[in-house]
Amino acid sequence: MPPRITTSPPLPGVSGSLPAIAPPALADLRLLLALAAVYVIWGSTYLAMRVAVHGLPPLLMGATRFILAGALLLGYAVVRGDRLPGARQWLLSLPVGALLFVGGNGFVAIAVQSVPSGVAAVVCATMPLWVAVLSAATGERPSAREWIGLVVGFAGVVVLFGGASLGGHPAHAVLIVLAPLCWAGGSVLARRPRRRAPR
Repeated sequence: MPPRITTSPPLPGVSGSLPAIAPPALADLRLLLALAAVYVIWGSTYLAMRVAVHGLPPLLMGATRFILAGALLLGYAVVRGDRLPGARQWLLSLPVGALLFVGGNGFVAIAVQSVPSGVAAVVCATMPLWVAVLSAATGERPSAREWIGLVVGFAGVVVLFGGASLGGHPAHAVLIVLAPLCWAGGSVLARRPRRRAPR
């Protein structure tokens, strides 16, 4: 006769299922450090650009940044053994790159020659709202919760702006307004499904 297997009843107030494993403290620390890096690096970008454009032409400064960053990432991909992009992948990436790097970052680099860096940062903070608008226009409708978050975030942008004028040269003011729209357009375009490039 096989032995009987008995289980004791769960304690009162304790679920009978296995408890969820809490994330390790190291993972939490890495997440906090990553967020802190984003806040510091991204938040100081506009001030750094404002300083850099006094020593270098704006587009040359931007191109230098992205060429160095791209070379580092390409080297990392080669070390990992990743497949390098083919001609078709480069062509598919051109519109996205033009919107993100030429429009999104290039326009900002030109504009901060006369537009205050704080104003540039606040105006560019409208980018998520433009992403939602463009996504809705292309058939990808954000949820009600996402719209609420965007409206609250945009209200914060309005409070930070505080009625201040863009200042600077009129052409630079136009470019700083167009920059987040270009960045949003590139972000939406990059998310669209595309046919896989032939291997």
